Amino acid sequence: MKYIMLICSLILCSCQSNTDKASTEHNDTLQKNTLFPKVNDEFTLFLNNFKAMTLPIAIKGCGMNFDNFKHFDGKQFSKYTDEYSLAYGHIVTNGNYLATITMTAGDCYVPVLTTYKLTGEKIDQKTISVGGCGSGPGFNCEEFMIIRKDFSIYTSDSISTFEYDSLGNEIEGTRKYYVNYIKGKMLKNGKIEMSNPVNKPLPQSKN
Repeated sequence: MKYIMLICSLILCSCQSNTDKASTEHNDTLQKNTLFPKVNDEFTLFLNNFKAMTLPIAIKGCGMNFDNFKHFDGKQFSKYTDEYSLAYGHIVTNGNYLATITMTAGDCYVPVLTTYKLTGEKIDQKTISVGGCGSGPGFNCEEFMIIRKDFSIYTSDSISTFEYDSLGNEIEGTRKYYVNYIKGKMLKNGKIEMSNPVNKPLPQSKN
């Protein structure tokens, strides 16, 4: 009798173990499906316009040729990107989200960083530019942006200015150099943090 009870106990334990294992596997599957939902077909087509890129990514919007990049017309994929933007790159991220860089036209092309849920819903969007560059007599500016391997962001405008006389000649001793910059970070939840602009004088240099 004890022998029969022992066998029954072993069978019950085995059944319970299989049930627990099946339940665990089912929960794991549900969790994976929740964390990694299927990307919709339209969003997939949108992402196919971007080149896959690895960090670090550095961009000088005034010194690049964007003729071969996909141009968005504001009609197709309008829920994912702005009108008249260019598809620059698709970034592997540090969290459960996707990220793209598009370029918008200004005095120079300006990078825009956008993050999305895996379903295509936007999480956050930031223009990665200080926005201080322009043109005119006595004014020179160079824009720069980098997203580093640790997902930190730095963007700057390096500027030189000088006063000029009635003939348009530089007045000696009036030239100034400075940089305006912003720092930021891509967070694991897809949010993009950016600081306020900082102005920093630079040492004088020869022309």
